[in-house]
Amino acid sequence: MNAVIYARYSSDRQREESIEGQLRECTDYALKNNLTLLGTYVDRALSARTADRPDFQRMIADSAKGLFDVVLVWKLDRFSRDRYDSAHYKHVLKKNGVRVISIKENISDGPEGIILESMLEGYAEYYSVELAEKINYSDKSVSKWESGNGVLDVYILLKLAEIFKVTLDELVGEKAEKIVAEREREKKKSTFFRIMVMLLSSGIVWLVATSLFAATTLWFDDELKEWMAFIYAIPVNAVLLIVFSSVWKYKMLNFLSVSLVIWSALLGAFLTTVFVGQRFGADVSGAWVFFILGVPLQVLEVLWTFFRYTLVKNRKQQNKEQE
Repeated sequence: MNAVIYARYSSDRQREESIEGQLRECTDYALKNNLTLLGTYVDRALSARTADRPDFQRMIADSAKGLFDVVLVWKLDRFSRDRYDSAHYKHVLKKNGVRVISIKENISDGPEGIILESMLEGYAEYYSVELAEKINYSDKSVSKWESGNGVLDVYILLKLAEIFKVTLDELVGEKAEKIVAEREREKKKSTFFRIMVMLLSSGIVWLVATSLFAATTLWFDDELKEWMAFIYAIPVNAVLLIVFSSVWKYKMLNFLSVSLVIWSALLGAFLTTVFVGQRFGADVSGAWVFFILGVPLQVLEVLWTFFRYTLVKNRKQQNKEQE
């Protein structure tokens, strides 16, 4: 198969070796996998948060000519840091018979590969947006700094040093790129570990639910609703996610998990009331009122989330003004 390499780095403060390293490793990958390299596309000092990159667009246009079958990238964040751009241009390439391969991330072609690729792309975008939020600047400002079209003030440098847990001298010194890259790798490993902890914890919940379902099916009468074990597992799983997201400050996951607890708990209460009432011949026509409770609870959660976000934002603004 014929292949091309796409390489990119974000800031003109980064060195040319960044590109050379990507090209070298992609070339080694091509040789080991019997791919015929036809050429390279390189964008220097350009952010992946936009698709407006000359060689990137030239590569997309050339893909329609049927000259190559594979685009090699060092990592997916070299291709794009925007999920929507990534999905769009991968679709264009796919229509042209071209696939994108990340040589450092070992993504399989099966269903699990789809999930892993989505997670990696989401994290690449999350990292940029999270950084903008932490330093209390817009993501457009971050994009300008990435591409070298803006100058960071002392406040931003201090915040970046705090985020990456380095001194200001390390951040602006000769070894800054290496140190920050190392911190970023550590953060990615930490994020992967946290995801695995949440997945394993959730797996244990559903294993217990499945065991209860199997046991009640074998040992109890047919009138028992064995599948309710799975209904009860939903709020239990959501509570676990609330704990993890609170500790690790995953705001969106926390919000969604609380909502899931509210509605799944009410669903469990509703179904339990209906089944128990039917078994004892009671009138359960009014059991639907459980769901009415969910409306004010959901509204309260939205208001609390908004209040907390506003409070944190105001505190950051006050700290910035004081500094």
